[in-house]
Amino acid sequence: GTIPRACVPPHDKYDFCNASKPLEERVNDLIGRLTLEEKPYLLVARESPKGNISRLGIPEYDWGGNCIHGVQSRCSADGTCPTSFPNPNTLGATFNRSVWEGMGKVIGLELRALWLQGVGENHGSNLPHIGLDCWSPNINIVRDPRWGRNLE
Repeated sequence: GTIPRACVPPHDKYDFCNASKPLEERVNDLIGRLTLEEKPYLLVARESPKGNISRLGIPEYDWGGNCIHGVQSRCSADGTCPTSFPNPNTLGATFNRSVWEGMGKVIGLELRALWLQGVGENHGSNLPHIGLDCWSPNINIVRDPRWGRNLE
């Protein structure tokens, strides 16, 4: 199926849709049009189906997908599944930057392909299709062991 997109008719006349305007002006226009009740849903990942603002033509967006060792989504309609790489500790132990870079390129390519196909995350909740950004391995040392995602 097709995925919903912002700024399509009849919602394409708002200033926030006008790419020729400065970014700050576009952001201010959008924020000024949102009600107080609508704003929190745009700040929290995984609020589908509440994460859309239908009256402005803004679709939901899952900006918190997991890509810890590959895109964590369902397979596409034709049965093609995203690549599952070894966990981050194993990848780090390679001390091979070209391996890490290659993994990042594959994840980026697959994430975009799955997004274009409207594929959802790999669990049974009511989440929207996967977004174009995701959580992935940490780049720096984990400084607080109380954070539960230390594997990353």
